[in-house]
Amino acid sequence: RDFQQGSPKRVYRSEKRPSLKGLPVPRYSMLDKYEKNYVTLGRRWLSRILPLSVYSLHASRGCPHACAFCSVSLFFGATHRARPVDEVVAEVKALGGRTYFFVDDNILGDPEYATALFTKLIPLKIRWCGQATIGAAKNVELIRLARKSGCMLLGVGLESLSPATLRSVGKAS
Repeated sequence: RDFQQGSPKRVYRSEKRPSLKGLPVPRYSMLDKYEKNYVTLGRRWLSRILPLSVYSLHASRGCPHACAFCSVSLFFGATHRARPVDEVVAEVKALGGRTYFFVDDNILGDPEYATALFTKLIPLKIRWCGQATIGAAKNVELIRLARKSGCMLLGVGLESLSPATLRSVGKAS
């Protein structure tokens, strides 16, 4: 309404983060028609590097850590919201692919949620990649479960190896 009335505000802030429950499955079939507008694995140069069809999806958004240097915390706050596990599994089944990239900021951010998700992914026999913090390496059982569920790669950011530097930006060592 603000735009229709010619008086948009400079910044809009939501008081509450929306639920991730009930998100629709993206219509990936539309990408074939508009491939020239997207970087897809159907492009010749990319398919030579990575000869797989890879689907991206969200299981969660945000990260429970409040790192001062992190754009995720700045954007989402120190919140970690997750989709219902059964909805993520249903999306994987609907897409029918073999390889996925979870674009979550921290797929291991909530170990209890990750455990439930990975357990339900095991029977699907998929391969997947994601992102996590190095702190996840402390939970060896969760890392093993991730691998068993099809995890091939976790991108991990290393901000510093110095405990003092980590403390200075609000991140526990």
